[in-house]
Amino acid sequence: MSEITNRPYPDYRMMEIEKIVGELPAMIAALFAPREWPRNEMLALLHAMATDAGIPEECDDAACRRGGICRAGTIGEQGPPCGAHWPDALVQRFEAVCEGMALSWILEERRAASAREALVPAQPAQPRRAGKQAVRAVR
Repeated sequence: MSEITNRPYPDYRMMEIEKIVGELPAMIAALFAPREWPRNEMLALLHAMATDAGIPEECDDAACRRGGICRAGTIGEQGPPCGAHWPDALVQRFEAVCEGMALSWILEERRAASAREALVPAQPAQPRRAGKQAVRAVR
């Protein structure tokens, strides 16, 4: 019932309300969904630190030298193409900041997971349809 007119809501309004209420758990879970690993943030940090240190002028990549801005596309196991030009102190500073970002990401994910568990009840397992068999691991 509407509080203003004391008349029942029209059927289409009730259907909309029921639909929204049914979708609320999924909407709340989406608010606390796992975030992506902070790869882009780490790469932006790499670009900024390399550019501030003047490393693009020594880089093997011509685009970095021309623009004067680091354009490394990866951090990875081998590091960026200009990795050989990074002084040890700068590498240690970069690694320390990345460890801080990773720790922050882990703590935020834990917080979001506990919020998800508190706000969204666990969904019961769906029964299997007749004729479907469980997938078995291949050895």
